[in-house]
Order: sequence, then C-alpha cells, then structure tokens
Amino acid sequence: MPKIIVTSLLAVACLTGSLGAAPPQQTPAVSMPGYPAVGSPSAVTLVSPGSEPRTRLRYKPAAGSKESMAMSMTMGINMVMEGMSVPAMDMPVMKLTADIAVSGVAPNGDVTYDVAFTGMTAEALPGMDPQLAAMAQGTADTIKALKGSVTMTDRGINKSSSMNADQVADPLLKQMLSSMSSSLESMSMPFPEEAVGVGGKWEVRQAIKNAGAQIFQRIQVEVVSVDAQGITIKTNVEQTIPQQSMSNPALPGATMNIEKGGGMSAGSTTMRFNSLVPTSESTGSTAMAMAIDMGGQTQKMSVETKLKVSIAPQKK
Repeated sequence: MPKIIVTSLLAVACLTGSLGAAPPQQTPAVSMPGYPAVGSPSAVTLVSPGSEPRTRLRYKPAAGSKESMAMSMTMGINMVMEGMSVPAMDMPVMKLTADIAVSGVAPNGDVTYDVAFTGMTAEALPGMDPQLAAMAQGTADTIKALKGSVTMTDRGINKSSSMNADQVADPLLKQMLSSMSSSLESMSMPFPEEAVGVGGKWEVRQAIKNAGAQIFQRIQVEVVSVDAQGITIKTNVEQTIPQQSMSNPALPGATMNIEKGGGMSAGSTTMRFNSLVPTSESTGSTAMAMAIDMGGQTQKMSVETKLKVSIAPQKK
C-alpha cells in the first residue's frame, strides 16, 4: 500500500478515533448554535427526572485512591479518493493500559487526578497491511512517557486537563497519542445538578477539538439503574463536524478542508461513584467529506469509519 494511503489512514484515525480534546491547532474557531464554545465546560440539561426514588449523582473518589484501567479500540475505515481505489480495511486493535491516581479532592467536591499510561499493544487482524500494525506498535514504548492531569467537578464536568507528550518527537505520533489519550480525559460522564431515578434522562452538549478538528457533540443519556453506590446508563451520541480547514502532521505542507462530517454512536456505561474508571462499551460510525490541498493541487476524498471502544477497570 502506498505510504500516502497509510499516513492518510492514520491521520483519519487520529481525527475520528476519540471524543476528547487534542492539543490546540492553529485553526480558526467555528461555532454552532445551541452549543458551548470550544474549550468551554459541557452544558448539561435535565430532560426528565425519572421515577422515585431519585439519587443525586456525584463522583466521590477518596483522595489518594489509585486504580488501573484497560481500554480497547477497534476501527474499520472505508476511504474513497479521486483516481485511487482504496479497499475497506480494519485498523489494528489498539489496547492501552493506564494508572489513575486521585491527587486531591477540594472542599467544593472538585476532583484532580493523574493519568499515567503503562502500556499499549497493536494487534493485527488477519489480512491486515503489516505497515499499519508495525507503525502503531512502534508507539508501545513511547506511550509510557505520556502522563497527564485532569480536574473536574464532582458532577464530572471537565475544568482543566493537560497531557504531556513533549518527549514524543514525531508530530504524527504525538498527535495519535494525544488523540487516544483524550478519551481518558473525558471518560467521566457529566451528571445533571438534579437528582434522577430509573428512566431519568439528560442531555450533554460539548464543543471539543480532536486532532485539530472542531466537533460539536450531543449526548443523550437515560438511566437504566441507580442506587447510592453507582449508576448504569445508556447513551446515544450525535456528532457534527462543520466546514473548516485544518493542518495534519500526517500530511506536512497540506491543508485538510473538511466540507462536512458527522457521526452517531450508542453504548452503555456502569459507574461507581467512588471510582473514576467506568465499565463501558460503545459502537458508532463517522462519515466525512474533505479535500486535501497539497501545493495547489486538490485531492477530494470521503471517509467512513466504524469504531468500537471499551473501557474497564484492570485487575492486577
């Protein structure tokens, strides 16, 4: 497979493979009515409180507590480029592990926790292009240097986060790691202010930046079960990617002009209020149409991805 296809696939994987905020890129800000600005806190709106009894949802991890987490990501990509046939293919199964440590709990309930990646494997699927697995597996040692810190409210609303990828020299690799790690930064579901019971519903609206692209996200949440110790919910996520231009280190010197894009996913999550690592699984798809401008020459392309992500506590 030509290298430009490999790098393009990896660039798209960075863009569509996670739902969090990657390092800022020099791209003009875009906005969407009804959504907060990029970098602003999530907006949470109660739709229905559900049946009695109702519980006030709050994260209450103990200061100094430690957990380990395992994350698995499976992605399939179908790409169409002008004048070039690219068969549908699967990316390597990416499996990451990380340690989560609560470094502080403020009097107002704000939680600060540290994230330290401990390992990664890229598992090739039958018939997969070996270049993809080899390039992904090359990050296994580097990812152990990736550390970060997150501060959120006791309702799970992110207030600040940082991931240190300074020791990663390769710009594409740095972007891939930052995009993947952003899933950890936003793994805590934002809760409503009000108490809810079984059947309760709320909506979360977010404006996020991932791999340089600005994305608007609406999450519809419904309570399956809840008690004083934890909650199980089902979620439906709708993403809108407005028209915008961005750069991508996978294609140096080129500009990626996104013409339109969006995605849908559904999943379920179980959370314990005294823990920061949920048990969750989601499956979804994303479609984008874009044009890549390289030295005045424009290459049209469209991409469809299917993504499955699971997160669970890791037993040691």
